[in-house]
Amino acid sequence: MRIVLRLIDGYCLAGGILAALALAALFLIGAAEILLRYAFSASLPFIVEYNGYLLGIVFMAGLGYVLGRGGHIRVRVATASLPPGAATAVEAVCTLLGLLISGYLSLALLRLALGTWQIGTVSYFASQTPLYLPQGAMALASLTLTLAFLARLLRLLAGQPLEPGRPAAPEPARRALELPE
Repeated sequence: MRIVLRLIDGYCLAGGILAALALAALFLIGAAEILLRYAFSASLPFIVEYNGYLLGIVFMAGLGYVLGRGGHIRVRVATASLPPGAATAVEAVCTLLGLLISGYLSLALLRLALGTWQIGTVSYFASQTPLYLPQGAMALASLTLTLAFLARLLRLLAGQPLEPGRPAAPEPARRALELPE
């Protein structure tokens, strides 16, 4: 299981790095557009289109990395008042729901990209970008969140810490979540 968790963590880290690079690219092409407009009264025709693609990649690729680091907004007040076993069970149910929803999203985005690839759909902008390229990138980027939820569930069931700096589930909570053989 450690190998699987390391692979997932590595994929999510790669997603975080991709999100940071896409954000830097957003900044650079935005700055280039401002400079071109100011200095030469010219514009880059692909800016609007590629800003949208990059923004989607920033959003989707960083989700798994942020979940693995405990950065998503959560309400711990509800689970803090519960006994450890119940709090861990609530955490497991919420993680499973997140896994199912994000898995559905990843699958839907993959099907969308495959469909546009099969029929050869291109962007209506002047660049005529084949749409399966940004859609495929979004599908792979959304997979970071799905895998992060899977890793979270595996860690929860194994009684490991869910995030860096957070203690593992207590022993009674681990026993409460054990599956019958």
